[in-house]
Amino acid sequence: MRRQWRRRRGGDPAVLNLPSTARHPRRAWPRASLPVRVARQRGRTSRPGDGGPGTPRTRLGAHRRSGRRRGGSSPWRSHLKRPRIRWDARTGTFACQDVVMATARPYRGVSADDRKASRREALVAATLDVVGRDGVAAATVETVCAEAGLTKRYFYESFADRDALFEALIDAMLDGVRERIGAALAGAGDSAEERTRLTADALVSFFDADRRQARLYIEAPVHPALNARREASMTGFADLIMGDVLGVDTADARVQLAGLLVVGGTTEVLSRWLAGEIDLTHDEVVDEITRIGLAVVPTTVET
Repeated sequence: MRRQWRRRRGGDPAVLNLPSTARHPRRAWPRASLPVRVARQRGRTSRPGDGGPGTPRTRLGAHRRSGRRRGGSSPWRSHLKRPRIRWDARTGTFACQDVVMATARPYRGVSADDRKASRREALVAATLDVVGRDGVAAATVETVCAEAGLTKRYFYESFADRDALFEALIDAMLDGVRERIGAALAGAGDSAEERTRLTADALVSFFDADRRQARLYIEAPVHPALNARREASMTGFADLIMGDVLGVDTADARVQLAGLLVVGGTTEVLSRWLAGEIDLTHDEVVDEITRIGLAVVPTTVET
C-alpha cells in the first residue's frame, strides 16, 4: 500500500486531508457517454490501466459480462428497442404489441361516458343553485365546483370556461321553455285565443315554478355570454309564437317584425314581474301577455 501511494502521488502517504479525488484519482475521470459505457460493459474498450485499449476488463461481475443488469432480466439496450407494430385486420388499424394502452373501464357498473354526463349535470344543477341564491356574478368556477362537490379537473372536463357553462345553462333553460310550450299546445284546438293563453300560461308557470331559472332569466343581460345567447334565441321564439301558436305565415317580413315585438314585450313584462316590480298575480300576467299577443294578429293578417 505504501509503495502504491508513493507511485501514484509521489509524496507522503500520511497526508489525510486530501480530497476524495486526490486519494482516489480514478473518481476524477469524467463520466463517459452512453455508447462508450455500453461498449465498456460488453468488453469492447477499456479505461486507462485496465490492460490496454480493447482488452476485456477482468474485474467485471457476471451480471455485467452477460450484458444484463443486476437483479433483472432486461437486456442492456432494452430502452432502445422499438415497439412491434402489427396490422389488425378486424379493426383495420395498426396495433402495438409492446405498449399497454389505458382504457376507461366501468366503475360499479357505470361506464366512463355515463359518469362524465352525470358530473356535467351536477355542475349545471350546482350553477343554478348558486345563481338562484347569490346571482349570476357569484357563479364562479370555484363556487360551482364547491357546490357540486367536484374539483376543477372535472369542470374543465365538461366545459372550456365559465362562458361555456353559462351558454349550456341558458340553452337548457330555453329548451325547457320550448318543451313546456309544446306540451301545452299538444291538446289545444285551432282557436288563436286559446293557444295564446296556453302559451302564456306555460311560459309564466315555467319561471314561477323554478325561481332559479327566473333569476337566471332576469340577470342574463348582465353577463355578455348569457345576453348574447338570449338575444339569439328571440328570432326562434318569434317564429314559434307567430307560426305554431298564432298560425301566421312567418315568411313575411312584417310577421317577423310583429313576432319580435311580441317576444320582446313579453320578455320585458315577465322580467319585471319576476323581479317584483309589477304588482300583478299569476293569472293577471297571463291575461296581459295574451292580450298583447292577440293585439298583433289582426293587424298582421289584414295588412
